[in-house]
Amino acid sequence: MGIILYTSRVILHTLGVKDYGVYSIVGGVITLFSFFNSAMTSATQRFLSFDIGRNDAEQLKKTFNATLNIHLLIGVLILLLAETLGVWFINNKINLPLERVISANWVYHFSVFTFFIGIIQVPYDALLVGREKMQIYAIMSFMEVVLKLIIAYLLVLFSYDKLILYSGLLFFVAFITSIIHISYCKKKYLETKYEFYFEKDLYEKLITYSGWSLFGSIAAVARGQGINIILNLFFGTAVNAAYGITLQVQSAVGQFVSNFQLAVNPQIIKNYAQGNIEQSKRLIFQSAKFSYFLIFIIALPVIYNIDYILKMWLENPPPYTSMFVVLSLVGLLIDCISGPLMTGSQAAGNIKWYQIVIGSLVFLCLPMAYFFLKIFKQPASVFYVIICINIVSLIFRLFFLKNVLNFNISFFLKSVLFKIIRVTVLVNISSIIFFHFLCNENLLMLFIIKSGFLISVSVLSIYAVGLEKQEVLILLNIYIHTMKILRKIIKQIFGINIILYIINFKDLLLNFIIDCRLYYNHSNVFKIENFNKKEAKVILNYHSIEKGFLYKNRKARFAQERVKNLHIFLHDKMIIEKSSLTQIRVAYQIMCEYYELHIKLQENILDYFNSNQYCFYKKILLTNYNESFSSTISYNNDEFYRFNENNFFDFSSSRRSVRDFTGELIDLKVIEKAISLALTAPSVCNRQTSKVYLLEDQVKIDKVLTIQNGFTGHTKNVRQLLIVTANRNYFFSVGERNQFYIDGGIFLMNLLYSLHYYRIAHCPANWGKTFKAENKLFKIIKIQKSEKIICMIPIGIAAANFNVTLSQRRDFNEIFERI
Repeated sequence: MGIILYTSRVILHTLGVKDYGVYSIVGGVITLFSFFNSAMTSATQRFLSFDIGRNDAEQLKKTFNATLNIHLLIGVLILLLAETLGVWFINNKINLPLERVISANWVYHFSVFTFFIGIIQVPYDALLVGREKMQIYAIMSFMEVVLKLIIAYLLVLFSYDKLILYSGLLFFVAFITSIIHISYCKKKYLETKYEFYFEKDLYEKLITYSGWSLFGSIAAVARGQGINIILNLFFGTAVNAAYGITLQVQSAVGQFVSNFQLAVNPQIIKNYAQGNIEQSKRLIFQSAKFSYFLIFIIALPVIYNIDYILKMWLENPPPYTSMFVVLSLVGLLIDCISGPLMTGSQAAGNIKWYQIVIGSLVFLCLPMAYFFLKIFKQPASVFYVIICINIVSLIFRLFFLKNVLNFNISFFLKSVLFKIIRVTVLVNISSIIFFHFLCNENLLMLFIIKSGFLISVSVLSIYAVGLEKQEVLILLNIYIHTMKILRKIIKQIFGINIILYIINFKDLLLNFIIDCRLYYNHSNVFKIENFNKKEAKVILNYHSIEKGFLYKNRKARFAQERVKNLHIFLHDKMIIEKSSLTQIRVAYQIMCEYYELHIKLQENILDYFNSNQYCFYKKILLTNYNESFSSTISYNNDEFYRFNENNFFDFSSSRRSVRDFTGELIDLKVIEKAISLALTAPSVCNRQTSKVYLLEDQVKIDKVLTIQNGFTGHTKNVRQLLIVTANRNYFFSVGERNQFYIDGGIFLMNLLYSLHYYRIAHCPANWGKTFKAENKLFKIIKIQKSEKIICMIPIGIAAANFNVTLSQRRDFNEIFERI
């Protein structure tokens, strides 16, 4: 759709309003002869799909060859009429600028031959649709659109009469795509091998069916191009340009539902052919509703932003274009409901009175449009006529289906029309209210906000009040099927690499959304509703108090906010019930220690920690209360490293985070040994993605740790800082999107053990930061954007005597479970 609309903009800008209007009206004259072809197209589609549904290969071959013969005959007949009667009409009846008459004749002749090619191609198109080869159909359509985009580019390059050049190049595109189309069908399907058959009964059936379709086709052409001619007679080519642009928009938007119905229509006919009448009716109901909602989601942002869209698209759109587009889309919304109903009538085959009545109603558009233009002199009045006729035609179609398919009108009204009306009213009322409060002067931002709101509200309303649960599942299956077809199409056009790229991007986006939802639902950020989340808050706060006990010259009343937070959680019923768990137990004990310290210091903390709270915590602990409990452990240097040569259990248990350094630099060779030892860490598929940076610039260290914000009060003697990263470049699949954290974490733990082994005091500083903080860091130190920071490790020589936090570990039975 985007390419089509962009191409239209370039062509309008290159040709100008006058020439674009000439092309619209002259090219439209040949469409007047299309009623022969349109009538036969309907019959071709119906009978080919019918034979495919009955799995009758021999009859399919006869039907295909018969329809091809009839289309060749129609093509020759239209060629003769167009090059005689049509040429006379162009030169004597159409209101054309005198200086463009010769060019208009060239346009006309090219249009005639382009149309002739389209007629011959109809049976091949119908065969592809009947066999539901939508991917091939889509590839050909895409190729045609791209070629038309190239045409728009060529018009800008060449100075030759652009109106003649444009129509000539369109003929060339039609010729090329037709050859490819026909060649593919002849290669793939045996029934396309031409053999002349003449079965009187078959030709009679085809011609009789198409004969009644002929009346409806004449009416459709009269409405479409007849109105264009009437507008020309009243207002000239400028209004024809607006009408031509309107048809472009209508075609681009309608293309979505046309392709959808193109896929569903063969199913309706095949099910009818196989005797599955109820399934055929069910498909009619569902596709009518789905068609409306599909157009509704696309058309609504266009309708509400039409002036901005036309200004951005065409710069200087012809007069009346805005009104024409809006009204045509309203008409399209009504008419798209009728599409599946028409297919239902075709499936039944009894279309005589259907075509007479509906065709007459549609044909009425032409005299009524002329009558309204004569009275009101307003070009837009023709669209009001079309809308009214579309509504009346829809009502009559329902009654015809009631007779031929025993169609339940009341059920259709309840399950389709009323739901459509409900969604339409709900979305429009909520949009009008919302837009009333918008006052953004930035037109682009206003367009984005309005479009985003309209699409979001439309989708939500359709899901909430427009669809049944079963229909949601059907749409999901359609989406999955469409994605499979789309993959095949893109693979055939662009190759396997772009397919993998799109699949991976889609999977990444989907998993990102799921990751986001999981983190939103289960992290501590947005809500704290279960025990695990409350326990996490308890740990966060008690560990901060623990770290406060490390300071040698700590101030009284330290960590007040943490204490206040803990009061809330430690009085929570859920926490009290699980006070025997290690993390809860140690939190109560630390709070008791905090209170006892301030009593000992004779400091008054009654404003945030009173004796009743202290007694309550002791009561909770009962026998677990320990008077000699300490949240810190004191070491001297030799004692701290005494297990370095022991077994792994003793060694690993002795590793602690040290924050008290002497300020002396560690020898670079010792650091290198520790990092080399850490390389023994396992890595996914041996990719070894981790990297260690050593920072020794004191100013930069202070800035980095300020951003990290977890080492406050201990930075004075930090002279060396290790930064551990993992490189995203080494990961291949969407499933590995978080693997670098795992790889980096494994390497980090091995590095911590290696540092401890070589008597390098250290403290891993968490790097759970946003991109904003990371970007600040990248301005201080040079790290590749592909690398993710895993952790920062201040290192140094431990002071002769120092304290570390208790950091109580969980009991084994809290973390192990057999499943």
